[in-house]
Amino acid sequence: MKMRISQLRANPYKQMVAGGKLVQEQVDAIKANLTTLGFMGALPVIKIGDNYHIVSGHHRVEAVKQNFGDVEIEVTLHEYNEDNLFRGMIIENLTQSGKEWDVEHGNIIAVFDYLNNNPESLNQIRGSISRPATGRHMPQRMNIEYQNNATSTDVIAFLGGEKVASKTQVNSHKQMEANLTPEIKERVKFGHRGERDKGNDVILATQATILALDYFKDKPEEQNDIARALKNSREQRVREQGKLLTIYQKAPEEEKQRIRSGQIDIADVSEERVTISPDMKTTNDRVDKIIDMVDELMQEIRTFTRMGEVQRMTIAQNKRIQKSLLIDFKFTLSPFIKMLQKNVIIKPREEAQ
Repeated sequence: MKMRISQLRANPYKQMVAGGKLVQEQVDAIKANLTTLGFMGALPVIKIGDNYHIVSGHHRVEAVKQNFGDVEIEVTLHEYNEDNLFRGMIIENLTQSGKEWDVEHGNIIAVFDYLNNNPESLNQIRGSISRPATGRHMPQRMNIEYQNNATSTDVIAFLGGEKVASKTQVNSHKQMEANLTPEIKERVKFGHRGERDKGNDVILATQATILALDYFKDKPEEQNDIARALKNSREQRVREQGKLLTIYQKAPEEEKQRIRSGQIDIADVSEERVTISPDMKTTNDRVDKIIDMVDELMQEIRTFTRMGEVQRMTIAQNKRIQKSLLIDFKFTLSPFIKMLQKNVIIKPREEAQ
């Protein structure tokens, strides 16, 4: 069937993503190909009361309207429930080519909001959809936080699996939504390191991931200062910047203030070396040192995981990181294990036998 554009209304959930605003750059890209490719299939619509609403394809409709005015377009009428009406819009937004970071971020966070506001949909997912990664059903015994709030696993299940968005992507966006200041989120863009200089206000998505630390939660001014410090630093390799942030968190307050004010480069932050004494007197001493070292290692692992997904690393890049991780093992984890052995906390396998 055919309908005039003026007869169609936006998806009722369109306001949940970027306040319902369309991306003019995307509309322009579609307009440039309309003459050659046409409308590219019928538009999915749904009838609610007396009104017809677009399920997905808002940018296509706007492109036709700007080029040709209030013309008739081909539509297909569907009978969708609320979940599918929302899901159809989100999936098209996330799978479109050339999407910007804010589009991806806005759509993934919208799914969290939708599930948190619709407990019946959330419970239905947990009861009937298997985990995409393992194929196992959702656990029956869940803590209160898990029961009341949508998780990354819930979001992926709602979207039909990791082909739409990977768990690392979803986790990263959830972390950035919780821990990044609004000022930083407005400046984040996808891109390569060389594109950073095209605009002084741009923060690459890879840099945003390392800034989304729990340490900066409720510290918006400090986070904004460190974002500026990273941008102005002579060290622009993202993985190395992640290490610098780990060191920065443990730096003396006086040194932090000098970095924040731009008096010194964050690349010059002094690292406090943790040394393990083989003749430590008490068990508490050993435990404190172990906890500190494990915390530091886990922070680095989380940084590597977030960065690996956002950068979409090539095989060659992966090999370089593997080599770097082996070096980290040699100088960090290996001495840690030897310390445990010396302090009779663990024994070599041959001794244990």
